[in-house]
Amino acid sequence: MSIKRIVMHLGTGKAGSTSIQNSLFDNSGKLEENGFRYLNEWGKCHIRAFRNLFSCDRVPPMDLLFGPYLPEEERQKDNEKLIDTMLSVMNTSDCETLILSGEYWDELCLVSYMDKIKQFINNHFISKGIEFTIVYIVRNPLVWIISYLQEALKSGFYNRLEDFYEGQLDKYFKAIDNLIAYFNDSLILLKFEDAVNDSDGLIGCFLKTIGFPQNAIQGIKECKANESCCMEAVEFFRYVDDKEPYLPCGNNKEFVNPKRSQSDLHSMRDIKGAKFDLPYQSKTELWKRIQE
Repeated sequence: MSIKRIVMHLGTGKAGSTSIQNSLFDNSGKLEENGFRYLNEWGKCHIRAFRNLFSCDRVPPMDLLFGPYLPEEERQKDNEKLIDTMLSVMNTSDCETLILSGEYWDELCLVSYMDKIKQFINNHFISKGIEFTIVYIVRNPLVWIISYLQEALKSGFYNRLEDFYEGQLDKYFKAIDNLIAYFNDSLILLKFEDAVNDSDGLIGCFLKTIGFPQNAIQGIKECKANESCCMEAVEFFRYVDDKEPYLPCGNNKEFVNPKRSQSDLHSMRDIKGAKFDLPYQSKTELWKRIQE
């Protein structure tokens, strides 16, 4: 077995995860030349694999983020395939470091989810003498929540935002607390603001953090994703989602509105203008809550 180290990038959401995953996937050849292997076999983003392997809740099929839910027997078969694929790469790769990346971060606030991650690491890495590192990217919570709210509006969640601030802020901080409690000795907390301002960019900073050779960074092309929308575009999303929501509330039989598609507003993202932001009063109230 050539793989001697595993890097697990767990999030957080809205902190460059998609850009990192796209960059790792698209530069996989350059990574391998320098001893790093991204698990492309799990796709560009490993969010579905992580959710399937670690969640205690029912999960949808691997190609969907939302229902219908899989019977437990089918889920176990999917998990066996995922693990077999990972072990096959670990046993045959000439690289020393394997990278996994999926930011299904909001379940990190659950002890059951953390227990499953720890058990997975113990069974497949520690028991085999393989070193592991967990990378978690943190972001100024006020800026993070603005970005997260913008993404929710873009994705058709406008009618589900009434409990957004309470639920998401609690999960944000609880996830960090749990990671420190469970994996403190193997955890790297990387500041998003430092990473995006790094001379080598977000992906360059991430790779340097996990030991990628400095002299090879220039050969890595960063793939940007989920660019910010302007205020006018988000107001349009808000209007459409209010009149005809993509995800109706409280109706599991029609969880996705057949009159809408998840991508029907994508063209609006190209509208130029001042970036989406919250009113000053809202930011002041949020800041008072998150100062500690």
